[in-house]
Amino acid sequence: MRGHFRMDDALVATRAMLAGPGEPPTAVFACSDVIALGVYRALAEHGLRVPDEVSVVGFDDSLAAAYATPGLTTVRRSWPEPGEAALDALFSGRPATRTEVPTALVVRSSTAAV
Repeated sequence: MRGHFRMDDALVATRAMLAGPGEPPTAVFACSDVIALGVYRALAEHGLRVPDEVSVVGFDDSLAAAYATPGLTTVRRSWPEPGEAALDALFSGRPATRTEVPTALVVRSSTAAV
C-alpha cells in the first residue's frame, strides 16, 4: 500500500496486514516514529499488545517516541548531515556521493526478546 508518511496511512496499512491470511507479525519496523504510532493503534484495535505480542521500532527518535505508551524503541540519526550533503552537491555542480549518516538504536519499551 502506498502512503504519505502519515499516522492514518499506517493505521490503514496495518489493519490490512492484520486482516490478511496467516499469523500476525512478531515485529514491525516503521520508517518513522509517526508511522509507528499508527501501527500501535492498529495493533491495539486487533487486541495485540506491544511488546508482549508484537515488537515495534520506529525511526527518527522524535519527541513522540519518548512519550508513547509504551515508550517507542527507535533509531536516532544525525539530522544535519543528509541535508548538508544534498545542498553541497546541488550548489557545487558535482554529482551527489554516498553519505553515511551516524545512527544509534534508542531502546525503550516497545521491543521484547524473541
